[in-house]
Amino acid sequence: MFNGCCDWMWNWGGGWWMMILWLLFWIAIIVLVIYLIRQLGSRPTTHAPKSAPLSPLELLQLRYARGEISTEEYEERKRVLERDMQ
Repeated sequence: MFNGCCDWMWNWGGGWWMMILWLLFWIAIIVLVIYLIRQLGSRPTTHAPKSAPLSPLELLQLRYARGEISTEEYEERKRVLERDMQ
């Protein structure tokens, strides 16, 4: 089939095996490249999406929920905020 150096491989049957191995090698390379492209494309962003800023009342509720302020302080500040919002 081939002239010269590789005739023995084809006659022995190694040529077909080599073709199959090369084909499997290139399929593996293509699959790896596709996998890497998909992984890079689906990586989560490191920055959190920007959300609307919290209102003063929401910030107050958050501080109260975290236990940073007492119930009395929360009620007092809430009254002041509601009065100022009117």
